[in-house]
Amino acid sequence: MSNSSSQLIISLSPDMLSVARTRKKKIVQAEQLALDPGEWSELWDEGLIKLDQPLRQLMSRFSSKKSLPATLIYHSPTVTQQVHKFDLNPSAAREAGVAKIREAIGFEDPVEVCVFAQGGKGSESATTLVYSEREEQLMALYGWLNRCNVQVKSLVPSSVAVMNTAAKIAQDAEPKTAIFYLGADVSVMAYANESGVKLIRSVAIGYQKLADCYVRMLRSSEATQASKQDSDSSASVEDVSARAIEMLFEHGVPVGQTEVDGVELQSAVMPMLAPVLQRFCIEIKQTFRFGLSGESMPEKLMICGPGSGIPHISKVIAQHIDMHIKLDPLVESFSVVSAFGKGTLENTIVVANSCPDGLLPDVAHDANMHQFLSRGLTVGALMAIIALGGEFTKTSVRCEQIDYLMGKAERRLNVVNEFYEQRSKAFELSTVISDMSSLILDNVQSVPKWYELLADISVIKPESVRLHELRGSLKNGASIVEISGLAAGDSDKQSSADLNSFVSALEKDEYVERVTLGGTTRVSVGEDQWARQFRLNVELKETSLPYQRIVDATGGENMWGTP
Repeated sequence: MSNSSSQLIISLSPDMLSVARTRKKKIVQAEQLALDPGEWSELWDEGLIKLDQPLRQLMSRFSSKKSLPATLIYHSPTVTQQVHKFDLNPSAAREAGVAKIREAIGFEDPVEVCVFAQGGKGSESATTLVYSEREEQLMALYGWLNRCNVQVKSLVPSSVAVMNTAAKIAQDAEPKTAIFYLGADVSVMAYANESGVKLIRSVAIGYQKLADCYVRMLRSSEATQASKQDSDSSASVEDVSARAIEMLFEHGVPVGQTEVDGVELQSAVMPMLAPVLQRFCIEIKQTFRFGLSGESMPEKLMICGPGSGIPHISKVIAQHIDMHIKLDPLVESFSVVSAFGKGTLENTIVVANSCPDGLLPDVAHDANMHQFLSRGLTVGALMAIIALGGEFTKTSVRCEQIDYLMGKAERRLNVVNEFYEQRSKAFELSTVISDMSSLILDNVQSVPKWYELLADISVIKPESVRLHELRGSLKNGASIVEISGLAAGDSDKQSSADLNSFVSALEKDEYVERVTLGGTTRVSVGEDQWARQFRLNVELKETSLPYQRIVDATGGENMWGTP
């Protein structure tokens, strides 16, 4: 995330839509609107069209007329994420992580990787978070933002942002201190030492589950009051959700007798909070017990994230966890209920400049490339105009100097005119040669590098990959080599890895423009042995004919030659 220019951060969750304008790691302005969590699934089914008006309403509150790049942090119902630890350097670990998740999701959906920082220099061990989102989900988000005239920079699932933030907090924590990041919908347990991140795990449960208990209590209280008054005075879903969050961060876990609006909280809400709190404790204990088997256990547990601001949360967890419990040192200054308030995930990302790389649909990549090329064309045109203006001025001055010298050397004028005539004839002859060369280039196709590619294939092909057929053809002016074969290995995963290695090597070949992998089929090649049957289309690069040099050489004549 850039920290030098203004940009927008948009946060979308089932109960809240927030927008902030940031500059230099600071929040300049923040706005939010409450949403109905019960409509969350319906919003996705309808392509987020119902969120157009709320987002436009929030954007209208910002005075900036300039279109700013926006990063969307959204609660994803379909994100796929995996955590892997490899005994490889970060670059190789990134590729290995992509290969792992591709085995589960295929090759259609986009994939991104977070490599958590390691300890020693030149470390050969890396922990990676690999994540992917369905293309149709990304298209729904991208279309929603574009309908609201928002310039999309990246789309980041909130669960990924939480894990990335928790990993950074764990690496900065005191020695032998694990962290429990209590987010809104996702919680993360992490532990790191001097050699890097040793353990990181997320669970799909956050303080919103505690807030739901307050929602049920408020609904029950409203129903009771309405029956006594014989009227229906129930508040909207958004108002009740906002009130529940406020009560959660004001009263927290009611360990003592506290009465609010005639309701005794300990008896009314504590029975509903207990199962959620028990789930937190079980997840924490099992994560560190089974995740650090053979490793030295941490001695302390720091509760951080927005949920650490819930009163008495540490006291309840400490009763069930055999570690010293402490809270985030900055928890007293948290303001979780306000838009992008201190302590929220969004505020932490902005202040720490720690937003992970996001995802984009294919259409967004195409649009970004078109915008980049258009900008480059504009800059190039301006530079050309400036250069032409300078050249015109320089030429005009030179012409005046030549006229002056020719006036002084009139006797040489005839010699110069004769030379000019001879040069004109030579120029006409060179024009004919250039036209003939251009005609050849327009009618003679380039010769594909068939033999060079075949020679390279014999070198880069792994032994486990068997080629059945290679067929060359010209399609729509492009030189195509169709390859079909079989990738066999000791295991299904090994055969997939060998096939991916073969495809990657082809893509890097100097004679190849692009490689398109067709369908792959899992087939049996023997007793208890499987392989991947595949088909590839390899498009060769265009090669220029030698006549092009003649055309280039005849295009830059000096019209001011001298004898």
